[in-house]
Amino acid sequence: MKNQSGEKKSFFNSHLSIFVSLGLVLVFWALEYYIHFLLNPGFSAYYHFFGAEPMELHMRLLVTFMLLSFGTYAHVLITARKSAEKKAQQHTRQYQSLFGNMLNGLAQYRLLTDELNNPVDFVLLEANQAYYRITGLSPEQVLGRPASAATPWFFKGDLDWLDIYGRAALAGETSKTEIYSKHLGKWLLISVYSPEQGFFVTVIEDITQRKNIEGINRENQERMDTIFNSIQAGIMVVDRETHRVVYVNPAAARIMGGDTGQLIDCSCQKYICPADQGACPITDKGQKIDNSERTLLTIDGRQVPILKTVVETELDGRPVLVESFVDITERKALEEGNRLKALLLDSVSDGIVVHDFDGNISYFNQAACQIRGLSREEMAGMNLFFDMATPEALDKKEQRLRKIEQMGEYTFETAGRTKDGSIFQTEVRASLVDLYGQKNILSVSRDISERKRVEGELKTLNTALEQSPSAVIITDLDGQIEYVNNAFTKMTGYTKAETLSNNPRILKSGETSEQEYQALWKAITGGGEWRGEFHNRRKDGSLYWEQAMITGIKDQNGVIVKYVAVKQDITEQKKARQEVEDTRHRLELILSGVGEGIYGLDDKRRTIFMNPTAANLLGYSVEEMIGKVQHDVSHHTKSDGSHYDSKDCPINASIKDGQIHHVTGEVFWRKDGSSFPVEYTSTPTVENGRVNGSVVIFHDITERKQSEAMQASIYKISEISVASENLLELYAGIHMVIDELMNTANFYIALYNQKDELLEFPYFVDEKDARPASRPLKKGLTEYVLRTGSSLMAPPLMQKKMIEAGEIEMVGAPSIDWVGVPLKSGRDTFGAIVVQSYREQVRFGARELSMLNFVSDNIAAAIQRKKGEDERKKLVKDLQESLNNIKTLKGLVPICSSCKKIRNDGGYWQQVEEYVAEHTEADFSHGICDECAHKLYPQYFKDKKNKTKGDEVG
Repeated sequence: MKNQSGEKKSFFNSHLSIFVSLGLVLVFWALEYYIHFLLNPGFSAYYHFFGAEPMELHMRLLVTFMLLSFGTYAHVLITARKSAEKKAQQHTRQYQSLFGNMLNGLAQYRLLTDELNNPVDFVLLEANQAYYRITGLSPEQVLGRPASAATPWFFKGDLDWLDIYGRAALAGETSKTEIYSKHLGKWLLISVYSPEQGFFVTVIEDITQRKNIEGINRENQERMDTIFNSIQAGIMVVDRETHRVVYVNPAAARIMGGDTGQLIDCSCQKYICPADQGACPITDKGQKIDNSERTLLTIDGRQVPILKTVVETELDGRPVLVESFVDITERKALEEGNRLKALLLDSVSDGIVVHDFDGNISYFNQAACQIRGLSREEMAGMNLFFDMATPEALDKKEQRLRKIEQMGEYTFETAGRTKDGSIFQTEVRASLVDLYGQKNILSVSRDISERKRVEGELKTLNTALEQSPSAVIITDLDGQIEYVNNAFTKMTGYTKAETLSNNPRILKSGETSEQEYQALWKAITGGGEWRGEFHNRRKDGSLYWEQAMITGIKDQNGVIVKYVAVKQDITEQKKARQEVEDTRHRLELILSGVGEGIYGLDDKRRTIFMNPTAANLLGYSVEEMIGKVQHDVSHHTKSDGSHYDSKDCPINASIKDGQIHHVTGEVFWRKDGSSFPVEYTSTPTVENGRVNGSVVIFHDITERKQSEAMQASIYKISEISVASENLLELYAGIHMVIDELMNTANFYIALYNQKDELLEFPYFVDEKDARPASRPLKKGLTEYVLRTGSSLMAPPLMQKKMIEAGEIEMVGAPSIDWVGVPLKSGRDTFGAIVVQSYREQVRFGARELSMLNFVSDNIAAAIQRKKGEDERKKLVKDLQESLNNIKTLKGLVPICSSCKKIRNDGGYWQQVEEYVAEHTEADFSHGICDECAHKLYPQYFKDKKNKTKGDEVG
């Protein structure tokens, strides 16, 4: 009786909208009759229902039909939505469980630099548990400490990691490196990128097993987002004879991409059934009602999949068809998204199998077949337990199944059998998943045969480390404790005797609300599981945090007979929980901040998906790119402007030859017609042994190219400073180098002569002004840079504001953009380099300012060095001319006749003396310095010291 009642209730709820529409019809008829009765007291019911005017009767029938149609439409819409929601929830749970088992280590660092912004060290800010497991480190060893102190062995390898990390954190350069760590005894794949300036992130994967068995393979992990379009619906009334539209509601017009005026009097088959002209299910095929999926053609030519219902009725005395339709684009997109997710799972190197508790397989990926040496067809017909397991594994099958059911997730090692009968060792992480309302097991397995061979002597220790002790409590249906393990007594301080036949409420601290307990009981009594945290009290009164998983134990009939709770003391973890929560948002930004563009092609080279980063880089929306042949859109022309034939395209080649193609030095083209340099990798996608498309990952390497150009400019400036004969040649060379970075049609170098207090312009190239003469300082833009010692980017609005504020006065012809950076010697500013523009076609911004700042220090050093060389040459020349007639130099400078030095001289005057000796006949007469005197005559000074009681010779 209970089941029948439930079925009736379920039937009533699922058809509630229809019952409501019927009720509304009855209310409408009754209300209309009542109004007529009030207006006409002598009005008979018979005349009201059977003697009414045709137009009045038609309006009643139309309203009745509309109410019934809306009820039917609501029923169809609710049924479709519930079905889509159920499937989406099932897929979400399955993929969350899958990706929760990924074993890569993730860590974030802050780079430490010196005063010149050179990297000197780095500090670990955050890392996941996989990072500590892979590296063998603990948070206490490395978290928050400089790496040079925490892991000094890391700096002793062949690679300069400090340089790699510095380029990532300071220049945004990403890298991926495979390295063997002698300290850890492992092969690691380390990926580095920067989420923001001064920080970098490393992703560490232990590839020891892969290196020892299969060699080096790249594992591409792709992330994709499935965009679900909102469901739209509409109602259309069509003349039965002519199939002309006589009415559409706003929703139908919106779906069809127009307004009601555009659709009235159009043929319904033009949009609703464009492929079935003359084959109407009602008028041509004699159906009473049509429920089917169709493809709607919108006014602008788009195709929209719909679920439609057509019924026949009368309106104003003429037969009409009422068509109601629901947009099912979301469902179609979901199906396509699931297909793409399946392709991604086939690219994972770990074997993935979904099976029931009897070993019947419902899903497996390509890696699961490869591990066992089977084809997909062979794998599909096998049982996981009886066709693939060893006798030892079969003996432990029931025990492991119970573990999985009790804990929800269980990791163990076992042996498997390949197609040829050989045995391999595997590590399995099994998790409970709900698949279409049934409990199934998701097993992620990894072949560890080679690892087991090298782990031999550490087997006992590894087994102990792999077992994480947890407190376990089993209660009856009333919550009375029937069993606790030793871990529970250690955690709470209560003995087993004190807890048996008691209730877990003895641990209550009063900090958990009744609402939480009610949610717990609702979850476990409904057959589900509850996971959460308690702040409980031990026997000695101290408080502790525990993490608990509580679920029901069912008998063979599926009836819950007991409850089991698995708990862990997480008191120490809770202390760090707040810090984790504070950094959660930053980690989300890091994980979502990958700058790669990603898109996928089918075997016809058409775009089937694209991430927002790729669309933004190309200047399109994602919707614009779907279905387009990507080579024709963004890869049609080479960097030199010549045509790029599609048959020569490496992206298309990967679909044809099934090989991975990695390319640098090419360009992609944006929607606005501009191009940018890229580095990309095209990887073929394979389904059922056939290449059915490719996935392309690309990077915009514009900044890298600019960085290379700026670095090259520094080298060129250094070369020019050495090769130039004088300052003018140096200035011209500097102009030539900067012209390679930006437009320098208007460029000058200004230097401040501190001695004469004049601003000089030793190099000046300008389209409007002649080279200015040396002048006292004014309040121009150049003087502003000299006065503040700071760079300045001054577009017209900035110049106007500075003039109004009295900070500057206009000097020379007014420019559109003016950019100047200071030239410094230490902290002193001695000049400036300036570029400016007089035309709208040439504009400067942050890029040009950054480039000038980047090279300004080297330019300043080159100018100072060349000025010093010119001054020294002049000094030597003047000295040579003045010494032509000198014959004797008595005590020219206080140079020691023994060591040839004067105090703080650095040997310079020794060079002067040698030069004078070579070019004149002058004789030198010098004394001797105290230091040499003490060395040459030690006994003299010893006797003198004794006589003068320690007085020193000055």
